[in-house]
Amino acid sequence: MIEKTNELLKNELSKLINERVEFSEGLITIIFVTCSSDLGHAKIALSVLPENLAGTGLNKVKKLSLAFAKELKNRTRLRNIPTLHWTIDKTEAEASELDEIFRQIELERKGKTIGEE
Repeated sequence: MIEKTNELLKNELSKLINERVEFSEGLITIIFVTCSSDLGHAKIALSVLPENLAGTGLNKVKKLSLAFAKELKNRTRLRNIPTLHWTIDKTEAEASELDEIFRQIELERKGKTIGEE
């Protein structure tokens, strides 16, 4: 039940973001939605590109949170709409950082310094 609700909310919120959020300078994507076991709360993780506009994108979505909840009530058959909690997903940035660390380690193993590639 929770997995279906997570997927439903992800799909509907993605549509709402595309329809309602003015963010021509970047792209906002929902990475995942995770509802609490009582369906009272939903954590929504976003990816914002370019990364330096993550705060701006997050703020734009947060400002529309109540409007999104009202629209979800109209678009879905959910009795209660969970409270929406927005966050930035850091998986991509962390993975990129790890890739760079591993690249540096590999270069050091080969006896090279950064820039000698």
